[in-house]
Amino acid sequence: MPNQIVLQALYYIYRAIGSHHLPLHGVTMVHLDSHPDMLIPWKMPADTVFNREELFNTLSIENWILPAAYAGHLDCVVWVKPPWAEQIQEQTVSFYIGKHRTSGTIRVSSTESYFLSEALYAPESQLENKRLITLHVLTLSESSHTTHDNTEPEVKRTRKDHQTELDAEKQDGTAQNYPSKSTDPLNCGKCTNDGVQHRFEECIPEDFDVANRKILIEILTSVRNSSATILDIDLDFFSTQNPFQDLFTDEQFDIIRKLYNFERPGSTDVDALLAYTEGRQQLLEQLEDICTDLQNGTDIKDIKCDSNRSTWQAVPVMTQSSHIMSALRRRYQT
Repeated sequence: MPNQIVLQALYYIYRAIGSHHLPLHGVTMVHLDSHPDMLIPWKMPADTVFNREELFNTLSIENWILPAAYAGHLDCVVWVKPPWAEQIQEQTVSFYIGKHRTSGTIRVSSTESYFLSEALYAPESQLENKRLITLHVLTLSESSHTTHDNTEPEVKRTRKDHQTELDAEKQDGTAQNYPSKSTDPLNCGKCTNDGVQHRFEECIPEDFDVANRKILIEILTSVRNSSATILDIDLDFFSTQNPFQDLFTDEQFDIIRKLYNFERPGSTDVDALLAYTEGRQQLLEQLEDICTDLQNGTDIKDIKCDSNRSTWQAVPVMTQSSHIMSALRRRYQT
């Protein structure tokens, strides 16, 4: 069954493309979220992106954006994140996404830890049907989020102050008649300067937070350079609650961290990165198989492993993980 959250996003994007409200190629996505959502199902054949129903059945909440980039719909993603999101550091980077010539799956040439940890790296030379994608990672400053002392967020406060000024102008007859609809969608009607950044800045209130002002200009610049734009706002951008805190104890969290521990390879040499990616993929595949067996009720002592140990029972952290899976089964069975 398709992931409903994915359907809520991709379904309408594909529908807009099909109805020609969005172009087939060259779209920029502005993604406000606490999570990048830019992983890739690493077993999914690349050609799945051209079968919409199969694609929707394969994708999940964390991996729905980049398959659309491989299909050619997106060539720029602007991830605007809150201060507590640290999956990818602030930067602007371009990399290739393409079909791996051996596995036939989608891979990226980026060496970001976010992709390396999920074994999604492949050098550009191993990618077919590759496309260049640009990623902007921006952090909205804390002043834009509601604080614990009930102080109004700056954006909301600025909007309210601006509306108050407009109401006052209407009352004393000094309100200016700006064009109701500019020929330039990024020109608010007040902008007169020919310089792009100056025009953007004139549209932004002067008391707007300096850091967020720069972010807004970068977003608007990306939008201007695009043939069309998708604005995707996830509600957890504003308030994030970790759902796993209700599922696991601190001790269980420590076990999970050990299972999925990631340390960047010491070398950026392509051969070293490939060797690391291969080992990481084997680890993730084994963990997936083990979790599936445990979820199905198989005892840890009966699960074979690929190492020189006869079973995973000899690995202490794996024995502990079986207790986590048992606890989860009991939780959902009650």
